[in-house]
Amino acid sequence: MSKKGYQLTTPGDHPKFLKNLEEQILSIASNEKPDLIIGFWAGLPGFYAVLIGHLLGTRSLVMVRGNDLDTGIYNNLDRLRFTFENASLVLCVTEKLVKRAQILSCKDNVKYHYN
Repeated sequence: MSKKGYQLTTPGDHPKFLKNLEEQILSIASNEKPDLIIGFWAGLPGFYAVLIGHLLGTRSLVMVRGNDLDTGIYNNLDRLRFTFENASLVLCVTEKLVKRAQILSCKDNVKYHYN
């Protein structure tokens, strides 16, 4: 596999965008299979990293940073739970975030990584 990176545009949950995302994923998958999909931040980037990893049959890493689990968490609990339960690995920059993420994950895939 080459050392390429791919930038997926992520303007939100709009149906037209989701169709565009699917086209981007299929385009990448037809050329080469990534070893790892990384989502920086727990919200939409983490969700999409896990979803894409699942669709491509590859590992996913979610980086939980700053106030990812403080701001608007109650509006996105189902999405966050899906993200944390299905990520190959969840790395948090504080031990406080690890404890919160472990509650949502219910798995042993949440770790602390000093930033």
